[in-house]
Amino acid sequence: MFSDFFILNSHFKTFVLFLVDKEHIFWYIITKEQMFEQEGINMRCSYKIANRFRFTLFVALTIIILTVIANFMLGYGIADSATLPEYIEIEISNGDTLWSIAEKYMPDDVDIRKSVYELGKLNQITAEELTAGMTILVPTK
Repeated sequence: MFSDFFILNSHFKTFVLFLVDKEHIFWYIITKEQMFEQEGINMRCSYKIANRFRFTLFVALTIIILTVIANFMLGYGIADSATLPEYIEIEISNGDTLWSIAEKYMPDDVDIRKSVYELGKLNQITAEELTAGMTILVPTK
């Protein structure tokens, strides 16, 4: 049990020395004031922040990145449609065509041919199948 402590102590020392190596990114953020003792159990060491701005920036970016990852994993970034399409029912009278219905009920900023196509697709009919007394759905503006 006591030997396990020294093995873990050795691994921890190696890890900390890796972090404070001058080639490592953390060297520029945190510098070490006191190195580990070579022999002995006392592992007191203290750190000071070398550059307060870089440290603050590092912590802020870490928090932001972790928040974004958590939001993706929880599905908060998924946008659902805020508006559901609404339809009105129109009863076809004699002489009505998909073109005239599209001109009357569909938005003016949309091409009339596209509106006729959407009416036919929505109601699963063609212009030849349109008869008087039939009820069709028309999207509202």
